[in-house]
Amino acid sequence: MSGLLLVSSEIQAQSPFLSELHLRAAYFGEFITHPGVKLGVESPFSVRLKEKKRITKEKSRLLAASLGLYHHVDNHYGTFLLTEVGDRGIRPKGFTTERWLGVGYFRSWLASPTYEVGDSGEVNQVVGAGRNRLMLSLAYGIGWDLSQKRNLPLRWNMKPTLFFEIPYNNAIMPRVAWEMGLSYQIK
Repeated sequence: MSGLLLVSSEIQAQSPFLSELHLRAAYFGEFITHPGVKLGVESPFSVRLKEKKRITKEKSRLLAASLGLYHHVDNHYGTFLLTEVGDRGIRPKGFTTERWLGVGYFRSWLASPTYEVGDSGEVNQVVGAGRNRLMLSLAYGIGWDLSQKRNLPLRWNMKPTLFFEIPYNNAIMPRVAWEMGLSYQIK
């Protein structure tokens, strides 16, 4: 039994998943002009060093989960729960590039009062009018990891995001968002 515990602790020590956790907060604007926010966590599940042309670059594969909200003025509120998988490269001075693929739940809420006519002709206000949809996302970002040179547990990034609402009137609705955020590393 003690041998099994020893093997289990060695496997956990070698796995970076959840050994490093980042809290993320970002401005998430659909078409930049429709303001919103995105909050979440991320953790690497694979980290390796890659040497190329005498530069050693850190390459990480990451898992993330986020909650978000934006307001499309006079139209709707968009809320989402998103899980993402991505990779990030960090150069020695801290410059980062990252790519993300995501899948999640999207809910739109109409911003104006909505009414329906009942079977007997009465008009009633619909509470919580909106739609439930699948959300797929693609993002590419650049940023800076301040832990590389300044020993601060912060990272900032900017990333344009393309996401899709499925189905949208029997089709797919593409949307463009701009994300600018900070992440704070918890050890």
